[in-house]
Amino acid sequence: MAAKITTKGLVLKEVKLRESDRILTLLTPQHGVVSVSARGSLRPTSKLFSACGQFTYSEWTLHPGKSMYSVDEATPVEVFFGLRQSIEALTLAAYITELLQIFSPTGEEAEKLLRLALNSLHILSENKMDPALVKAVFEFRALSESGFMPNLLACDDCGRYEGGPRERYAIW
Repeated sequence: MAAKITTKGLVLKEVKLRESDRILTLLTPQHGVVSVSARGSLRPTSKLFSACGQFTYSEWTLHPGKSMYSVDEATPVEVFFGLRQSIEALTLAAYITELLQIFSPTGEEAEKLLRLALNSLHILSENKMDPALVKAVFEFRALSESGFMPNLLACDDCGRYEGGPRERYAIW
């Protein structure tokens, strides 16, 4: 029998399965994006109920299965209640988690993107910054951490960084 894994992770997505079960997509620092079966987690009396909601950062005890992990225990670390106070913050949080699923980070990249996502969700939850700025910073940093860093110093083709006014603003 495979050994259980204890890790922290952010719920990127939750899908209702049957009457009281959920399939979760988590971003963990060690294992990247993983799928988890959370049986009975939709019952309000379940010990998993509060830890399995979308945008919740929790500590998980996972057991490997054939196609996905199953969760026995989960304890919420941060729920980000403030996201539900603003439709703009909530939709931006959904956008951030969707991007993380698309990137599907692994290894060191997963840890960095998880930290970036948690910081972004915290700022949105606490309403500490304009959501448009949070979005721009998240996108730029996520692309950079995923290996898509743009060259901001010079033209990637010719290597020039000092051109005339027409060349400098050719993209407009």
